[in-house]
Amino acid sequence: MLPEILRGDLLERGYAVRQVTGQLAQVAGFATGGALLALLSPHAALVMNAVTFLLSAAVLAYGVAPRPAPVPAAGAVRSWSGDIAAGARTVFADPSRRTLAVVVWLAGTYIAPEGVAAPYAAQLGAGPVAVGLLLAAIPAGSVLGAIVFTRWVPQRTRERWMLPLAVAAGVPLMVSALAPSVAAITVLWALSGAAVAAALIQAQAGFVRRTPAEARGRATGLAAAGLIGAQGLGLLAAGLLAEWSSPAVAVAVTAAVASAGLAAVAMSRPARAL
Repeated sequence: MLPEILRGDLLERGYAVRQVTGQLAQVAGFATGGALLALLSPHAALVMNAVTFLLSAAVLAYGVAPRPAPVPAAGAVRSWSGDIAAGARTVFADPSRRTLAVVVWLAGTYIAPEGVAAPYAAQLGAGPVAVGLLLAAIPAGSVLGAIVFTRWVPQRTRERWMLPLAVAAGVPLMVSALAPSVAAITVLWALSGAAVAAALIQAQAGFVRRTPAEARGRATGLAAAGLIGAQGLGLLAAGLLAEWSSPAVAVAVTAAVASAGLAAVAMSRPARAL
């Protein structure tokens, strides 16, 4: 619905607001969850969390204005499996949409450090406070990057810098493997989060602009599912690498793989045509 409501440059700002509120909610969730566990049992805390989903459903049901659905194309598919196949064709048949989806998926793996934050802090001899700082670093950087990128950087500049920022986001994570302190690692992870947020906002906005209204729901659904899957694979890879080597090596390797993949995408013909 965002492209229908927010026209022109407002679309990126809408994605930025979504990014900022989502990341702030994540940080607040970590803090609130920890506080609840100090007062309640884990089961009671989970029940309270479930109630928030019911409240969210109520907001969506009663707080979002109804809008006319796009007119379906001739011969539109109505089955569940057909919808998935149609969404895949929409994403992968067009070079620009395919490229932007891959950028979003690869950039999503940059959250891998969050999966090894606790053992990383332990490796440095730090305690729970350090774990909290490391977990909050990438979301906090994302908030800063989203605000700065959409408020003070012109749209044409944002489009040109999308891919370079996506590639560069891996560099602070690789450097953090050599950092000697939690404070230095926190700053480096926040820098990476800022670059990732800037690249993701522009890639998502470009993706929906290039998708016809009647196919947008299927295409963005598939792209969003791919992002969640890529994040899960990144976290899994970081955990396995940390088991086999160390958390610092896991962060550096996963970041290097994502950065190399994005560099390959940036040098491809479809990316140069964006």
